[in-house]
Amino acid sequence: MRKIILFELSIICLLNAGCSDNSEASTPSTSSTMTISDSTMVMSEVNAQELALIHLSCLSRLDLDCNDSINEGGGVLFAPYTSFDNKSAQRLSFQEILNLHVRDTLLIWGEFDGSGEPIAMTAQRYFQRFVNDVDYLDSLVEINSGVLPLRGNSSSKLEELFPEGEFVEFYSPPRNPELMGLDWRSLIFVFEQIENQLRLVALVHNEWTI
Repeated sequence: MRKIILFELSIICLLNAGCSDNSEASTPSTSSTMTISDSTMVMSEVNAQELALIHLSCLSRLDLDCNDSINEGGGVLFAPYTSFDNKSAQRLSFQEILNLHVRDTLLIWGEFDGSGEPIAMTAQRYFQRFVNDVDYLDSLVEINSGVLPLRGNSSSKLEELFPEGEFVEFYSPPRNPELMGLDWRSLIFVFEQIENQLRLVALVHNEWTI
């Protein structure tokens, strides 16, 4: 669940320091200014939930340069559902996603639930549908770290595929009463210790499946 307000304020400070892109929307004070390269010292000290919040803030703004600086090297597995096929899942670096985001290149990201049809989407469309499909920074979103709660009626392969993984879930509860609780969404960040530092290894979307 969410930390206390004091904790959230500390995260905001981290976000301002680690995700600054020198845009007009972000104008930190001189005393708190920190470049991305300088922030690597801070990144080695944050826990999985704090790091997930940093990644999420960058992803929500499509500031993939920020995410790439935090997650140096190595691909990230992108999966539309927790019951994904590990062999067909896309593994891309944020730099590759950034390059693909301005192109009309179609990739196969898995299969649609129910129909079994291939999820053939551009990187931009995939992010719209399976990464930024809801506002995971909304105040109603729950943050769960550690053991993932069981949701929906589909199986999850995350614990099996990432036995050493540290999981952080952003859960958006149902909003529309007419959908009888089936409109919940979640986004799961999977981290592993690589060279004594937490690295993002998977970004998995979850929703009600047939």
